[in-house]
Amino acid sequence: MFPVFLALRHQDHSTSALPQNYLLPDKEIIHAMNAFQTFANEAQERSRTASDALKYACHNWAVHLSCAPRPWDDTINRIFQAFWNDHIIPWLEMEWCLKGLRSCLVVLSDGQKLMKSMT
Repeated sequence: MFPVFLALRHQDHSTSALPQNYLLPDKEIIHAMNAFQTFANEAQERSRTASDALKYACHNWAVHLSCAPRPWDDTINRIFQAFWNDHIIPWLEMEWCLKGLRSCLVVLSDGQKLMKSMT
């Protein structure tokens, strides 16, 4: 894995190659990257052990909602608003682990179209 903390640190691009110009990464950055790696590993485990029904729902919710008759009734509208406002980040975590970034972008684009069509 690329040591991401290196990308977060200001790079000194001067011509001097003296060791005193080399800055070690801050302990806080290393701690944050370790915490992120732990979080990512836990997210992978959660997605791996998710039920097939949950995996299907994560990937296909926008398709099913797009097929719902319009205009939506108040119940569907409230559920979609709650999901979009309160649960999109956990969904993103799950979908990213299951299908990758490209899939997330496609489904989010479909969800955004649904959101725009409601206004």
